[in-house]
Amino acid sequence: MIHEQQRRTGNNPRLPRISFTFHVPRISFAKTSVSNSPNAKLRSCDVSIGFHGQNSNLIRFCKWLKSELELQGIACFVADRAKYSNTQSHEIADRIICSATYGVVVVTSSSFLNRLSIEEIRFFTQKKNLIPLLRLLAFSIVVQMIKSGKK
Repeated sequence: MIHEQQRRTGNNPRLPRISFTFHVPRISFAKTSVSNSPNAKLRSCDVSIGFHGQNSNLIRFCKWLKSELELQGIACFVADRAKYSNTQSHEIADRIICSATYGVVVVTSSSFLNRLSIEEIRFFTQKKNLIPLLRLLAFSIVVQMIKSGKK
């Protein structure tokens, strides 16, 4: 009975669900007490997914990508850092991004107008572990990016 219900709902008890999607990043401390220490230990994640924009299809795509990766056992962090309002949230997100093994940046035309998206692209490019996903871009924009990169 339980297995039939799990099969219908798609729940797999053998795969742990790890979630990092939230408006204000949560952190996992090594100690049981909560402190604001800058040396607090963060749980590393495998993939950081960054995006920028208010498009509901873009947000849905990023949440879907995170879910699919987590079904494979890959810990993910999804963030549009432009929505963060305070310095502490930005610092926590920066530390999580630095701990990520790979960086997926969903590149849209609005990404080029956001300094935080550009920062993520540069950071993961320097680490040589950037996975750019070009989404909702006109072909002419992609050609301009390629031409400017060759100079």
